[in-house]
Amino acid sequence: MELSEKLRLLRIRAKLSQSQVAERVGKDYSAIARYERGDVKPKVDVLQRIVGIFGMSLEQFYNYNPDEDVRTAPRRASAVPAELTTGAASPQTVTVLVELDGSPECLARWLVRLREFNDIIAAT
Repeated sequence: MELSEKLRLLRIRAKLSQSQVAERVGKDYSAIARYERGDVKPKVDVLQRIVGIFGMSLEQFYNYNPDEDVRTAPRRASAVPAELTTGAASPQTVTVLVELDGSPECLARWLVRLREFNDIIAAT
C-alpha cells in the first residue's frame, strides 16, 4: 500500500478531516490533500507528526497493513476516558480499555500509566 493511501485510510478511520490533521501538524489542509493524493511526499518531520496523531511511530506506519489488523486501527483520541490522562485508573480499567480500544496510542499511554501505578504501589 502506498504512503498516500495509508495516510488517507488512517485519517478516515480516525474520523478526522484533512483540516483537523493539518491544524494538528501546523500545515494547510491542501498540503494534507496533496500528501493523500500522492502529488508530493511529506518531509520526515511532518510525516512523523502526522502518524503521531494516530499513535504510531514511523516504523509502525511503514509496517502498517490495515488488511491484516483491523482491530488495532486507530481510534479517535476523544474516545479515551479521562482516567487515561489523570492517572486515576485501576488495573481493571486498564484491562477493559485495552480490550475495547486496542489502538497503539491508547496502549502506549496505558502502559506508561500502569508503570507509574506500579511504582506508587511499590513505594508504599
